Amino acid sequence: MREIKFRGKSILGNNWTYGFLTKKKIRSSDEILFAIATGDCSLAETTPIDSQTIGQFTGLKDVYGVDIYEGDIIQSVNHLTEIFEVAMIDGAFRILAEGFKGEDLYWTLKHDNFKVIGNIHDNPDLLEGVD
Repeated sequence: MREIKFRGKSILGNNWTYGFLTKKKIRSSDEILFAIATGDCSLAETTPIDSQTIGQFTGLKDVYGVDIYEGDIIQSVNHLTEIFEVAMIDGAFRILAEGFKGEDLYWTLKHDNFKVIGNIHDNPDLLEGVD
């Protein structure tokens, strides 16, 4: 069974936080933010995150053992020109590139060696000019 966890960029320090995805009401207003619960998943230990940066763990690791998340940018170790974005499409994790409809991520990783080289939030330039 796949481990369910998420990541998101903290709105407080702009750093990545990993754990359980939840929503948190701000005490001084009616505003509700997404948050990541860390540690023992106690809702008291949450970090508010930018909802645009939420990414779910795919359950897969790259060739170096790094967790692969939705929004990651991966590169083929065998074919350095092959660079893809990891996305959730129709309930499945797929790889995307401009002009490329998307192939199942699991199948792709089984047939080639990929490494995480960045993500769409911190390194969008890595996808520029990718066909």
